[in-house]
Amino acid sequence: MSIVPGRLDGVSIQALNSDVVDVLVIDLMLPDIDGFQVWAGARRSPALTAIAVTAFDDDRQRSRAIEVGFAAYLVKPLLPSVLAQEIARIRSSL
Repeated sequence: MSIVPGRLDGVSIQALNSDVVDVLVIDLMLPDIDGFQVWAGARRSPALTAIAVTAFDDDRQRSRAIEVGFAAYLVKPLLPSVLAQEIARIRSSL
């Protein structure tokens, strides 16, 4: 598994639709764009999967995330091992 940090610009969002990325980890509360917008721009590839990460443990936000196709919704702070387990679970189902 490789970790590739991303930028939030048009080039980076287009690159998400390549075969290089298997699982995205997207913070829902980004400064210039929310994570839902990032995921909407990246969802063109059916093989691409994403995990929503947020500081808010909110049932409506969780439901929205699952409805728009996030594979998991994790609340910060979270242990790196929890994130790794979610990524492994998702990758095993791909």
